[in-house]
Amino acid sequence: MAIALEEKKTAASVIEERAAILRRLKKQLLGQKERLLSYLTILEHESKDLVHGDVNKLTAHVEMEQAVIQEIRVFQRVIDPLEQLYQASYPEKEEEIPALKKSLGELTERILHRNKVNRELLRKEMADLKEELVRFRIPGKKKDLFNLQGTSTLIDITT
Repeated sequence: MAIALEEKKTAASVIEERAAILRRLKKQLLGQKERLLSYLTILEHESKDLVHGDVNKLTAHVEMEQAVIQEIRVFQRVIDPLEQLYQASYPEKEEEIPALKKSLGELTERILHRNKVNRELLRKEMADLKEELVRFRIPGKKKDLFNLQGTSTLIDITT
């Protein structure tokens, strides 16, 4: 009878451990989803900044983007070992985690697409700026750095 009671406690503790892994993984995946959504929002703002040519806002959004990417990396470092524990604990696969992972995959695809669009906008903007710089140059006249200083008229020979 004592052995049966110990086996029940052991089985209960295994089930509780599995549930804890599942809760923790779900919490981390939801946190990752939140970070990815904020990253997507930042990318959309960057796109608007590129279209409107607002360099100050673009710079701020790029800095925010870098911080969010760092947070995403940190979350992923926590998620990877939890996924391994989850796979070992749930060989029969429950339904919540695969649905969350699918949602994260779709969100990642949207982010990659938005990032590609932003890169194209940035390339176009850079090409436009290069053309504008070429138009500002004075054709036929090259400036020499030494001629810009002028000629000296007095020489100091006291030493």
